[in-house]
Amino acid sequence: MSVVPAKWQRIFRDDARLRIVGMAGCPSCGVITTSSGYMGGLPGAAEHTRVAGRGVFMEELLAELEGRGVAARVEEVGKKEGTGGDS
Repeated sequence: MSVVPAKWQRIFRDDARLRIVGMAGCPSCGVITTSSGYMGGLPGAAEHTRVAGRGVFMEELLAELEGRGVAARVEEVGKKEGTGGDS
């Protein structure tokens, strides 16, 4: 393990609070909702469905943090399915 990740690991495990904010419905950064059927391009123009789950990047990031014993508060912002606006 390199020195930089080890240092950040100690900081967040012992002293600091880490807050991660994801984007609702994003296939990469969704933390509560993600997209299924998305094949690239503009998500608004591409055919896709919002589903419960985490995006690919968030899955990997949160698994890495958990493996290092780093707790994080995770939440999601952006347009929610059925709300008609931003939350």
